[in-house]
Amino acid sequence: MIDSEGKNKGGTNNHLVNNLLKFKGSLSNSLTLFRLVGYGLLILAFFDLVDIFVPPRIMNPGWEFQTIGQLVERSAVPLIGLVFTFFGEKSERQEWEFPILRLLSLSCVVVGILFFLLVPLAGVNTVRLYLNSSRTVEAQILAEKQTMDQFQENLQRVGSNSQMDVILARLRQQGMPSGVGTAPTLEEKKESVLNFLNEQQKVKETEIKSGLNSQHMTLFKSAVKWILGALVSGFLFINFWRNTRWTRKA
Repeated sequence: MIDSEGKNKGGTNNHLVNNLLKFKGSLSNSLTLFRLVGYGLLILAFFDLVDIFVPPRIMNPGWEFQTIGQLVERSAVPLIGLVFTFFGEKSERQEWEFPILRLLSLSCVVVGILFFLLVPLAGVNTVRLYLNSSRTVEAQILAEKQTMDQFQENLQRVGSNSQMDVILARLRQQGMPSGVGTAPTLEEKKESVLNFLNEQQKVKETEIKSGLNSQHMTLFKSAVKWILGALVSGFLFINFWRNTRWTRKA
């Protein structure tokens, strides 16, 4: 009985040991796969970084703003790559990995600080883009108004119905309804044309301002999204650096 029980216990222990060894082997393979994927994601993130910054257009607010957005929106790839790369800490590591891990750990604090610095840069570029778009629209409206004033002055100089008919024909080719300018007298024709063009100008100005407001709303939404994203990304990279001290002690 004792021998039988001893053999059973011994067989059970051997079975457990074999299972543990198999589990250790599978865990080692999983660690290798995780880290391989991590290194691959970091390399892909580097390619993205090169694509974002080449060619550089420093001091261009539009390029800087879009670059900030791309950096924030693509920060998930290197973060996931770092999770996979650092997974398992020192277990099952090759000697060549430790210098790379130490460099990656130190890079995290640098990248984290850079993400925090993107916050004021994003704010400044948001203001610059807002002012630039406002000035552009104001200049466009002013140019339209000056064109209208010039046309009105020229129209007032028209002294015959034949000259007026030439102007009406040209305006109708540009889309003016045929019913405009059909009044019996020359002055009434002028007034009809001017009233129509003034209404068209008001409609166009309203559309331009509406488009500007929509553009500003999109700008502010993107700015808030990317500023918050930069803060979160910076916090995560700094915490990667803090929680990978073991690489700097290797």
